[in-house]
Amino acid sequence: DWLQRPENGLRGLDAALQTAGANVSADDVFKGWVVANLIGDNSRAPAEYQYDRLNFGRVTPQTLGNLPSDGQTTVSQYAADYYSLDSSRALRVEFTGAAKVRPIAAAPHSGEHYWWSGRANHSDITLTHEFDLSAVSSASLHYWAWFDIENGWDYGYLVVSTDGGKTWQGLATPGMTDYDPQNKAYTQKFYTGDSGGDWVEESADLTPFAGNKILLRFEYITDPILTMSGLAIDDLSIPEINFHDDAESDAGWQAAGFNRVTAYLPEEWSLQWVTFAGNVPTVQPVAVADGTHASFDVPAKFNAVLVVSAFAPTTLEPAAYELHVK
Repeated sequence: DWLQRPENGLRGLDAALQTAGANVSADDVFKGWVVANLIGDNSRAPAEYQYDRLNFGRVTPQTLGNLPSDGQTTVSQYAADYYSLDSSRALRVEFTGAAKVRPIAAAPHSGEHYWWSGRANHSDITLTHEFDLSAVSSASLHYWAWFDIENGWDYGYLVVSTDGGKTWQGLATPGMTDYDPQNKAYTQKFYTGDSGGDWVEESADLTPFAGNKILLRFEYITDPILTMSGLAIDDLSIPEINFHDDAESDAGWQAAGFNRVTAYLPEEWSLQWVTFAGNVPTVQPVAVADGTHASFDVPAKFNAVLVVSAFAPTTLEPAAYELHVK
């Protein structure tokens, strides 16, 4: 049922679980999955964690001694770090996780917001605005762009229409390329690859459309396989018609998939403590106070594994945390 859902990713799994009457969420399934990767080959593990028909290599936990001296490290979103807590002495474990994470690997170019395509497989995402250039004889578009797009497979476009959206033609900017090994791009110039981790200043000549009303569109098109962080736009202007937009409001843009986002998304954490008394795995969730802090005691000569997971949807940016053992 999940694969047949129109919703993508975890939203589709949530919908399938709800239809099936399961009293769990997609995030609950994820939490169970990271534990199953640790104990799924143990016949004495609870049934919901056992791999009956799959033969996966077992996760090997790292020792706490592998942490940096300051205890600071990161974990990828919807992934897990595993730490062995087997010790000859009693331990006090203290965890502090970041409360937020960036949607992309950059702050807004200015202010608090920017337009972001988000990450979506097999999608056509647009941001469109109508402009009246009928009173000017020349015009130019200026903006800042940040992009991380699957190189040669996914594409970002800047296009314009003079017939109300019936037909579109591509515009070129200094930061665009014509690298198209698959011969799939719709225009001669486009965004693919990345902007080097920084915002790049862009401009496009609108003079050929002076004297007309136009539709201006940013478009991000992806294939069904790998999806990177996408396309972000900030600080747009057409000086000749006194249009200036810092993305702090919608400013007349019609978004279909693009979202005006802030510098950060809320981060969520899961800590699970797996013990092995008598070689029988037992899974215990660890309460994370205020969503970011946790502490607990491990008795001496006690065999256990701590599983640390982060899950902020839509972003590929890693989640930062600190882990201290006393």
